[in-house]
Amino acid sequence: MHELPVVFSAADQGPIGPIGPIMPEITEIFPDAPIIYRTKINSWHDPNFRAAIEATGRKQIIIAGIDASFCQGLPAKSMVADGYEVWSCIDCSGNISPITQATTIANLTQAGVRCSNWVAGFTPMGSVGHY
Repeated sequence: MHELPVVFSAADQGPIGPIGPIMPEITEIFPDAPIIYRTKINSWHDPNFRAAIEATGRKQIIIAGIDASFCQGLPAKSMVADGYEVWSCIDCSGNISPITQATTIANLTQAGVRCSNWVAGFTPMGSVGHY
């Protein structure tokens, strides 16, 4: 799909852990994407996850996660600090309340993460094309 490399991250317990397996609807779309069972809350701090991202050769990253504040927010901010251009897909990541979502977006933006959604797109101009 769009010939973009995809890397999945999941808690170390894997499918039997408290969060369960990665949604099969997603893994069916990307059957060759590696699943990194991380040992750190911040997946960027897990050497296997970091190596999988670095192996893509990409410096522009689109990220989503179960929770925008932690699962997606922590590694996004860490990647920016390490020189990556990171786009957070906010509407593909949950949060516990509207105020938590708003503060997460503010926090990510202040850290240099570019927040967007699937409609606005992930290009520097914020557009996916003309219709």
